[in-house]
Amino acid sequence: MNMLHYIFQNPLLPLAVVSLVTLLVYIALRYPLYRLPHFAVTPQDGTYDGPLSVIVVTHNDGATLRDCIEAIEAQQYAPGFEIIVVNDNSDDDTPDIIKLMQGRYSNIRSTFTPSTARSLSHSKLAVTLGVKSARYDWILLTDGGCRPESDRWMATMAARMTEEKDFVLGYVNFAAGGGLWGRRLRLGRLMAQLRYVHALGVKQTRHPFGSSHGNLALRRSIFLDGKGFYPYLNQLGGDDLLLINHLGQAGRCAATMEPDAIVRQAVPALHQSWRTYRLSESEAMRHLDRKAQLKRLYWGLSTLCYWIYLVSMLAVIVLLLTEGLYIPAACALLVILLEQAASTGMLTATAKRLGESASWPSLPVYTLLQPCYTAYYKLVSRRHRRDLLRGES
Repeated sequence: MNMLHYIFQNPLLPLAVVSLVTLLVYIALRYPLYRLPHFAVTPQDGTYDGPLSVIVVTHNDGATLRDCIEAIEAQQYAPGFEIIVVNDNSDDDTPDIIKLMQGRYSNIRSTFTPSTARSLSHSKLAVTLGVKSARYDWILLTDGGCRPESDRWMATMAARMTEEKDFVLGYVNFAAGGGLWGRRLRLGRLMAQLRYVHALGVKQTRHPFGSSHGNLALRRSIFLDGKGFYPYLNQLGGDDLLLINHLGQAGRCAATMEPDAIVRQAVPALHQSWRTYRLSESEAMRHLDRKAQLKRLYWGLSTLCYWIYLVSMLAVIVLLLTEGLYIPAACALLVILLEQAASTGMLTATAKRLGESASWPSLPVYTLLQPCYTAYYKLVSRRHRRDLLRGES
């Protein structure tokens, strides 16, 4: 009875226990995410030695499409490859650039999404048309705003193409620049793809969660036999999540984050286009299977633990200061700083291995604000669900 009375009168002890427990849970759940899995950075020799089909989906990428195609044409891949450019209703000089590149290279073919397909998602239709046009079973999928950093991109991705795999996830992130806006996008993309890779499990035997079609390899036969995006053709966006969640099977997906497999994407100039992308992604989350939803809860739990730990620890510091216990308060503050330094240091080391030049001192801010952004896009996507399902922004 005296102990309960003491606890209610002095909440320091329960707050300290809560902060310690939630910190340990947060470390156990989140810290593995900051490390690159061994399988993703270990070079492999795949069994596939055939030609590849590269699908480049482009929408108003006139400023970057030429660099994209030239970087693909410069690939050192002996079995050969074809490039299929799918023009997704571009209204800039993209059609002229496609014709120019076709005159320069004989292995480029092109197609387009019809402007009359108003009730369908143009991005999903563009990928579907590209896959149907492909001549070879293994396909590399990318965007007109993307560019492989190495001339060994194809060879590195092909090294993961085995009889046991149907998908290969590659690393793609935004190029340097863009100020604070660009840094925010790069950190968010980095965290998302680390989640995609870790979702496969240590032995790559688990069901995949998502991918980025800016750097994704897949089997043509799997796409066609599984009817591709058929269940979601009328939904705007969400291609990255829906494709591999719908067609991917446990143990049938590989991933590589080797330097030679990295692809860079131009930073979107318009915030509105990124907002539309996030809204469509939030709506797509609703259609993920139960296993993917459980993984979202797993990552959400780590964020919740971080919030509880930080709030309870700050409350402990305030109570200690009000009681004049300055040294214990300083120790509690030191715990917060050490945790921030450890998590930031781990993520920065991983980022550097992936060719990211900047450190991530904004990680604590990202961890705190990301749930707010997620909740915002979830609420807004519900308000605009009808437009998103019609393929309108």
